[in-house]
Amino acid sequence: MGLLRNRSFVLVFAGMTISLLGDALYALALPLWVLDATGSAGAVALLNGLGSVASLLFAPLAGTVADRTDRRRQMIIADLVRAGAVGAAAIFMLTGQAGFGHVLATGAVLSAASVFFTPAYAAAQSGLVHPDDLTRSLSLFQMMRQVVAMAGPSLAGVVVAGVGAGPALGLDAATFGVSALAIAAVRLRWAPRPPRERRPFWSDFRAGVATIADHPLC
Repeated sequence: MGLLRNRSFVLVFAGMTISLLGDALYALALPLWVLDATGSAGAVALLNGLGSVASLLFAPLAGTVADRTDRRRQMIIADLVRAGAVGAAAIFMLTGQAGFGHVLATGAVLSAASVFFTPAYAAAQSGLVHPDDLTRSLSLFQMMRQVVAMAGPSLAGVVVAGVGAGPALGLDAATFGVSALAIAAVRLRWAPRPPRERRPFWSDFRAGVATIADHPLC
């Protein structure tokens, strides 16, 4: 089956492209707001560091959950959580009620939800396209990521400069909603059936923790 004739692939590809462009808005708008509100580069570093800690803490759990649950549902829930977190931050900013604590909470929730999205998305690739098209689909997704990584910051700069941090975050929240709708509309046709027998949940979780602990960077 050709990739462009695969409705599920096209929908997810479009949703992911829009979502990644939204990520560029968040990556620029939130640190700029923190720097403007606090005047402290240390506060920006704290925001980024908290996101990294949240990712590290939830990574073993996210992979284990992705192996045991409906990956499509896990991606949708993660996108909705991210849309809610960023949307709440946008509302706080637009109403003048945003504080540094709100921003830190947004960063932590967004990072944790993204950690749950990533393994489910990676595992779902094999069910999204026919096995003969898997290599090409992965290549296209990787190419799209590279293009967005290059063009996204410039586009985000234009948007943030034009409308401000609050509206930019509102647009980012909308992109997560679009991604969730796209994923909800697809069916993982070639997804393998889960094995009848599997190890206990906490056994898999400990294995995930051990894998991270043994990583050279740890």
